[in-house]
Amino acid sequence: MNHWFVIYVKSGFEDEIAHKINEIDQVTAFVPRKIKLYKRQGKIIKVNDIVFKSYVFIETEMDYETFYLEVISKIKVH
Repeated sequence: MNHWFVIYVKSGFEDEIAHKINEIDQVTAFVPRKIKLYKRQGKIIKVNDIVFKSYVFIETEMDYETFYLEVISKIKVH
């Protein structure tokens, strides 16, 4: 059974932390994004924006204790 975890990180470091977590086996981390369209000076600009700023979502088969020991304790949280 897969477990989901959400961790709070310093804003602007979401992708860096997700990348570090993805280097660990049996763990998948991601930062949800959405495309926003803006119109500036008559041109449409696409921006790939983070949906939940300061949060990293993680899916794993590890239980909470194993997750904490293997993942949280090994990443440097900013």
